[in-house]
Amino acid sequence: DATLDFITPEETAAHPLSAYLPDPVPHGYEIKNTGLYRTTMQDGTVHTMLRVTYQTAGAAHGEFVIFVMDYLPDTDRKIYDPDQITDSGQLDRTVHLRYGEVYVGVSNGSAEAEDVLAALRTIQPDP
Repeated sequence: DATLDFITPEETAAHPLSAYLPDPVPHGYEIKNTGLYRTTMQDGTVHTMLRVTYQTAGAAHGEFVIFVMDYLPDTDRKIYDPDQITDSGQLDRTVHLRYGEVYVGVSNGSAEAEDVLAALRTIQPDP
């Protein structure tokens, strides 16, 4: 069973997974939309993903997505520790980061890679 709820900025800020979002919202960007996905596995385990789309404010169009998961993503790509992402060139595709038991993915649509890297550097979840 899977559900998707679009949630408000206030609901986003109150959700525990929001601790793994850029803080503050990246300069020059605004939140376009936020979705909360919940999937119930056959064994009853519930997996949650908070997906936030950021877009540039104003005429120039840039967009990227941060998705925060309370589960290990099913991917063939390497999962990095946050300090391993040191260059914006690493953000030319979807990248996954590990923060303990929480995983953060970033997918750069049309944003400046330097903006996305700067946003990732502001993620400082409480220990």
